[in-house]
Amino acid sequence: MTTRHAMRDFVCVSSSSMPREGVAVLPLRAFQRDLGLRTRRALRKQLELDVPRSCVWIDGTRTLSVDEVLASTHAPRLCTQAVLAPVVEWFLREDMLLHEVMGMRNPMVVHVRHGGDEVVIQKVLGVGDWEGGGNRTVRVTMAADVRNDVMVVEVEDASD
Repeated sequence: MTTRHAMRDFVCVSSSSMPREGVAVLPLRAFQRDLGLRTRRALRKQLELDVPRSCVWIDGTRTLSVDEVLASTHAPRLCTQAVLAPVVEWFLREDMLLHEVMGMRNPMVVHVRHGGDEVVIQKVLGVGDWEGGGNRTVRVTMAADVRNDVMVVEVEDASD
């Protein structure tokens, strides 16, 4: 999987040390091109794994139903953990690894709003290097506007 298409359309709006912190705006269609899960079967299988271990909210109501997720948005791939892959790749280009924070119950949170036209994703991840060093965390927030084909990705320091 590569983010070359999404990166071609990438616009860095604000950055202190991108990708460590900053905001990126790009076309949603370019971002989704690299997420995979192109068949309904592959998407359903991934949602069956991710929905129970994530906190998915549809218009303010928590759901554990894959069928509800599929029916609620025009961009259900954004409700899978695959949505984090492009950001992980951005960090890899800087020789940094994003990873789950061990010992911390920190599920991915997904909010599907406005009849499925808006999907907001948030996840706190650890940041390390190839030698296992690093004890920082970052909060990744993604906001997709399906109707206007916009994806905003914000990465901010979440270290205590």
